[in-house]
Amino acid sequence: YIYYSQAFLSETSNPYVLRLSFKCPLSVDDLTIYPSLIVSKDHIENEYPDIYDQFVSGVETEFKVFTTLPFLKKHISPSKIYVNFSSFLGPTDIDPFSDELFYNLYIN
Repeated sequence: YIYYSQAFLSETSNPYVLRLSFKCPLSVDDLTIYPSLIVSKDHIENEYPDIYDQFVSGVETEFKVFTTLPFLKKHISPSKIYVNFSSFLGPTDIDPFSDELFYNLYIN
């Protein structure tokens, strides 16, 4: 499968990663949920310098993102569900510094 959506970047509490949030929602258990993933800040800066430059300058930028990674549904509590992306190796969050992530993510 390929998941495609407009997305945007935001900071996290970890200075080495950024959150990539998708704008196209999924319906999970009668809830509308927006998937996200954490990706290496260096990867974004090196591979997508135009998007990174706009982000650090404070310009709100949306861009197209394609990924082939599987979804990972997480129940945080009965009323909170998050959808992130998983490794193909098992149902665990994809490593934000892994080649597996970089090879299965395309930003345009």
